[in-house]
Amino acid sequence: GAVTFSWENLGAPADSYRLYQGSIAALPGTGVTSANTSPILCGILSAGTTLVPAPGNLFFLVAGQKGSLIGPLGNATDPGTFPRSASQTCP
Repeated sequence: GAVTFSWENLGAPADSYRLYQGSIAALPGTGVTSANTSPILCGILSAGTTLVPAPGNLFFLVAGQKGSLIGPLGNATDPGTFPRSASQTCP
């Protein structure tokens, strides 16, 4: 089936948003990093984006973007064990 994503609109602080996905199996011991998280949609302008996800147990994150700056990808429940990386890029 399809998944519809929604998030809080940041208004002026964000020009657009990016949607990232990663495998839940890749999280233990490493968390959200550029190695296990990849952008699947860039420059999303609305909070009603729908897509058919790839198969598997995945997690999804939305990050706001202002110019070339990308906001944080979110915190895990245990950021010490599951850190995050802000060095995400889009083609």
